[in-house]
Amino acid sequence: MTYLGSRRQVLASALVIVALVGTLLAAPAVAHETYTVEPGDTLSEIAQRAGTSARAIMEENDLASPHRIRVGQQLLLPHGGSSNIGQALSATPAAASASTYTVAPGDTVGHIALRLGVRRADLVAANELTNPNRIRVGQKLVIPAGGATRAAADRYRALPDRLTGNVERLALIPIFERWSEANDLPVDLVMAVAWQESGWNNAAVSYKGAVGIGQIMPATGAWLASDLIGRPNLDASIAEDNIRMSARYLRWLLDYLGDEDLALAGYYQGPGAVKAGIMYESTESYVASVQAHRPFFSPS
Repeated sequence: MTYLGSRRQVLASALVIVALVGTLLAAPAVAHETYTVEPGDTLSEIAQRAGTSARAIMEENDLASPHRIRVGQQLLLPHGGSSNIGQALSATPAAASASTYTVAPGDTVGHIALRLGVRRADLVAANELTNPNRIRVGQKLVIPAGGATRAAADRYRALPDRLTGNVERLALIPIFERWSEANDLPVDLVMAVAWQESGWNNAAVSYKGAVGIGQIMPATGAWLASDLIGRPNLDASIAEDNIRMSARYLRWLLDYLGDEDLALAGYYQGPGAVKAGIMYESTESYVASVQAHRPFFSPS
């Protein structure tokens, strides 16, 4: 091969490489999955349904607080999850559990039937329980048609759509009513705080360690159970105990701070800072979000 031919071959190869590099550089980046925030959404529930964490979504969207999301906001979802996360988020959550109830510590068949608004005999028959006294924690029980969904819909006609399809979470309504009344609180206030905190998801655990429906911190839970309620054995991981603690804390905050919005601020950032006149921007967003959720939980 002549020197000129060799140079032409090298030049041609170089042009091919340049073309390939140019193509790679011009290729669009992998698109993010996105989700549009809907009324009643909480970041923790969005994260759970997307198979990621609230912290990861916060970092992806430069959010300073998990409570600073607004209806209509487009959230970028972290890579690494399902390729159809957006579709999964748009679907009604917990479809698999929409007609089941998970047995919790201390549950009995009669207690569950009462909470769900179904007959004990129907619950026994639906699950073919040969011995109704032998149910185990974590067991999934099929809920007979009707019951809690119908009863809740009769009393609360504006519930978020994602809640009306979840029998297990609808079963929490009588518990919210009980402990709201016991603490002389509007039930829509207690429900709205819990919706903002966890979407009524008792399995929710924050990156700071707050647990359950009302996102109770362990130290706060111990103080509430022992000093304010007088029941040291209450367990924040149990739905009813968690709601009881949350309602009692809200009652204490209202009495201590003297104002509903200030009490909500104290629930979010701590009462000491609120008492000192400190109010963070994220706290203001939190308070506004809770108040905006309340119409969903007003009894009709």
